[in-house]
Amino acid sequence: MGGWLLASACGGSSDDASSAPSRGGFDAANGGSAASPVGTITGAPGATPATPGASATAGAGGRAAAPVVDLPPEVETTVDLQLPQASENYVYTVNPDAGTVAIIDARTQVIRTVKTGTRPTYLRTLTGTDDAIVLNLGSNKASVIRMRDDEPKKSDLPVTAGANAIAVAPDGRHAVVYFNSSFGSAQSGPGSYQDVAVLSLGADASADKATSMTVGFRPRDVFFAADSSRAYVVNEDGVSVLDFAAVEKSGSGIAKLLTFRGDVDQKNLDVTITPDGRYALARTEGEGVLHLLDLQDGSVNPLVLASAYKPLPPSGSGAPAPAPNDTDAGMPDAPPVIATDLDLMPSGRAALAVLRNQSAVLLIPLPDAFLDPNKVQTLHLGQEVIGSVTVAPDGRSALAYTTAANLERVTLLDLAGNDRPRTVLLRKAVQAVTYTPDSQTALITHTKLPGAKEQPGISPDEVIDRSYGYSLLRIGSADVKLQVTQTRLGPIAMVPDGSYMFILFRDDAARIKEVQRVAQVSFLVDPTIQLENPPISLGVAKASGTVFVNLEHPDGRMTFIDWNEPIEKLKTVTGFELNSRIRN
Repeated sequence: MGGWLLASACGGSSDDASSAPSRGGFDAANGGSAASPVGTITGAPGATPATPGASATAGAGGRAAAPVVDLPPEVETTVDLQLPQASENYVYTVNPDAGTVAIIDARTQVIRTVKTGTRPTYLRTLTGTDDAIVLNLGSNKASVIRMRDDEPKKSDLPVTAGANAIAVAPDGRHAVVYFNSSFGSAQSGPGSYQDVAVLSLGADASADKATSMTVGFRPRDVFFAADSSRAYVVNEDGVSVLDFAAVEKSGSGIAKLLTFRGDVDQKNLDVTITPDGRYALARTEGEGVLHLLDLQDGSVNPLVLASAYKPLPPSGSGAPAPAPNDTDAGMPDAPPVIATDLDLMPSGRAALAVLRNQSAVLLIPLPDAFLDPNKVQTLHLGQEVIGSVTVAPDGRSALAYTTAANLERVTLLDLAGNDRPRTVLLRKAVQAVTYTPDSQTALITHTKLPGAKEQPGISPDEVIDRSYGYSLLRIGSADVKLQVTQTRLGPIAMVPDGSYMFILFRDDAARIKEVQRVAQVSFLVDPTIQLENPPISLGVAKASGTVFVNLEHPDGRMTFIDWNEPIEKLKTVTGFELNSRIRN
């Protein structure tokens, strides 16, 4: 969106276009935050539950008894593609009923309208340009819109019927259009479970081309190599490889399919691709084995986590403790070694796996660990209950936490030095964690416990627990600030230079329609920006230095906020299908 846009996601690291593979195909109907479940922690015999605020240290004082947890899986949510998107200078918003796309100049608020096709619905902008692609559901075509000299130029390309997802390569020269049956929007009509359209985009419409390809069953995610030469389509059969040069040369065909082999449940695999496009790394919920697929030769290597995990030795013993496994390794009561989260490091040369039962995180070098499990490093976190991990964009730190229990802390891992893990006390339980692009700050969204905060007789801590809110955590100093809010957080955007964060809030019953601007240097929140209409979304128009807020209005309404100006100086444009009208 021309800036940093967040939909709450648990256990996932921020995508970094320069170091991580790009991915596409955002859900067009399931955006926003979801409340995390609250689970129960039960102590194993002789074990004590983790203490809020206690420091977790690695290798200190003998072997800690890991808590046994009876918790649901960690939680993730997705981004909504139906909302407006911004290019460098323009904001694009679709009108399915009118069959048009409105293009608003973020600098001048001038509106231009383009007739695209029947029911334009899903739109993606091309990074670093003022161009966009929109899918027209009623006419099975994609419209490529290019802004040239402030005027839109349009070309149309055929795409798969029912397609509801667009993935764009980092260089903007290719896109993959497909049907994702897991999206909520898929309920409106079925699409092809194996057909995708590869769009080749030139400098102008004369060079545009669409090529139909067959991939594995039910594609659910698309990654791109860092050099934009290939797309990797994750599906229930494995990974289909789209080599763009070969597709353009040979035309339509069947994409090369690489699988994790028949004994692996590929339907439920959590798969990610290394930035160089060499490997696909996968885990299955509830299982203790990771799989590494070589995307060049198709070979697959497993890593049994019990063989890689290194328990702390008993107190006073110089020998390492035996590693637990699913059978008998001298510890019949030891819980199984299972990864509850798996995150690829931005470099792609290593991954982090969270072992909730062992209160540990594994640092797994790729591909070496799959040939020699002894190369895996175990980071012990005392008795902290963790289930998810978020890695900083620069790969120098990570935060471990759980979204499945009412625990008010996160643990900071130093991945670039020798500092011991440091647990930071919060004031509310964790719903989601994400880093700012500069890796210096983390935004932690919190869960709200049931009950009314206005109930007479409850304690101040109970008031906080029953409120919505978020915290900002400074990574270097571990400074934390809690901000209690009137309702749940909506979409969040950060300006390109990292100076401000904008957070949208909406609650129709409570008549809340506002935006907060948060200064990253001080963590101070400006006076709340009150909006004229209920907000739908927000984003960043990079080159114009503005944040846009899309508002509910029968004719279309959008407010622009210049982040370098006082927040009172807003500009609102109304009437996407009418003549532009600006009110200061």
